[in-house]
Amino acid sequence: MKMVLRASFTVFAMIVLGLLPAHADEITGVKGVVIRLAKNKQNADKTDEVKCKVGDEIEIDYTYPIVPGAIPSGTEVKVEGEAVTSAGVFRIQNHKLVGAGTLGAFLNAKKKGKATITYTIKVKDKEDKETSVELKCDVEVE
Repeated sequence: MKMVLRASFTVFAMIVLGLLPAHADEITGVKGVVIRLAKNKQNADKTDEVKCKVGDEIEIDYTYPIVPGAIPSGTEVKVEGEAVTSAGVFRIQNHKLVGAGTLGAFLNAKKKGKATITYTIKVKDKEDKETSVELKCDVEVE
């Protein structure tokens, strides 16, 4: 019985997903897609790969615990390549997330091509020594 239900659900999901628009440009009134990458110190070493279209936005969020030695003291965004431009870094408020903070680097896919994004978050430890967390993302704009 469980197999029949699973198979029925799978077929139903495939039908529904097949009816959904593949990209935001197929939905009236939608400007594009925001691609949100959720990062923290534990997954910072993984270079993300993003494929997007001109006009899409890329948001790289860095979430950190609000404790001494983990709170950022500065940020920097570098973009290699002309396909993507930085719109800046913003503090993100999430009223459901207690005991943590988030900083988001926002980028615009401006033209076809490739770019590499390096988002550096600087942190001062308990002895006031500065360390950094480096997030990387390779982007291909179609």
